[in-house]
Amino acid sequence: MEGIVAVGYGLVRVGEYWAKDIVSLAADAASMALDMAKQPSVDALYVGSALSGALGIQGNLAIHVADELGFADGLAVNISAGGASSGLAVLSGIDRLLSGSAEYVLVGGVEKVSDNLPSDVLEAILIDIDRRVLKYSGLTDAGLAAIMARLYMEEYGVSKEKITSLSVLDHENGVNNPYAMFRRAVSLDMAMSAPLVADPLTIFDVAPYGDGAAFLVLTTKEKALEEGLDYMEFLGYGVARNRVPISHRSNLLSFDASAEAASVALSRANISIDSLRFVELFDNFSITGVLALEALGLSGSGSGADDVWSGKFNLDRQVSVDIMGGLKARGHPIGATGAYQLCEAFMRFEEAPRREYGLVHMMSGFDDQAIVFVVGGGGSA
Repeated sequence: MEGIVAVGYGLVRVGEYWAKDIVSLAADAASMALDMAKQPSVDALYVGSALSGALGIQGNLAIHVADELGFADGLAVNISAGGASSGLAVLSGIDRLLSGSAEYVLVGGVEKVSDNLPSDVLEAILIDIDRRVLKYSGLTDAGLAAIMARLYMEEYGVSKEKITSLSVLDHENGVNNPYAMFRRAVSLDMAMSAPLVADPLTIFDVAPYGDGAAFLVLTTKEKALEEGLDYMEFLGYGVARNRVPISHRSNLLSFDASAEAASVALSRANISIDSLRFVELFDNFSITGVLALEALGLSGSGSGADDVWSGKFNLDRQVSVDIMGGLKARGHPIGATGAYQLCEAFMRFEEAPRREYGLVHMMSGFDDQAIVFVVGGGGSA
């Protein structure tokens, strides 16, 4: 990945866009990214979207976005892989650049859920997990997360309050993110006493689905320096898969795919985990965020919730977690979430007074497939 950088980002605030269709929403974010990159000629477009086809919103989405942006030619590819959709779009763009067949690529994701009934959205999400089991057993994704939370509490003697403290941290950090769905801090008492979604998880343990779009313009570092563009550098990546049926896993509380992806990404970047300044978790539930902390090597097995509770990952610490609010406060536009995480990392680097390193963690389902990027920035071309 040496020499691959992002030179532009664009995103919309996660929310409900009743007056916008999915193509226009994507074009808004993509246009912002292109403006920041000084409107380069794009050779390829990769668009991640988890549910646009499943909900009957728009098929073959990428070519429609390309048309909306006025791209006359070039490759346009749509990628649907649940929460990993836009992460795979980014990887596809990086591969295109490394092949030498492109100078600039536009990558990202978009999701539109507000026009559908919540029951239809939940039904569509099952496609990303293990529909054969969940659909016919009546178990939802929240129900599966609740089982994980209960097992974690019993296995390690951890209180529910400590697991939920990750959501409280997300909301605290999300206050300063202009693109977050919820820019309001919440107390632990409020989070604990909120209505149950699946016992023991309340609504504050579950990331809210929303409409959203986020895109990045990628090119080579050489090109960025030549054009005088600010950039975020991709230093390493890792991709790994887990057994999808949870009954086939040796340990339901071990996110093996995330652990492998992080190890490979850090090795490729030649960076130790102690050198990281921030980590963005794919915490679609508070318990999955805790398990991700442990898988990535930031906490030991059974100590992730304790570490969050102790303040180990607050903004003023050596390694900060979910600096822009994570999935809980920013919102979870599913197929676009990974692109949001990378855009937010770029935003962080714009404000950093020195060179920093960050790790961005994405996954589909419950660690079914994990993608980890190590990124660096803090300076301008």
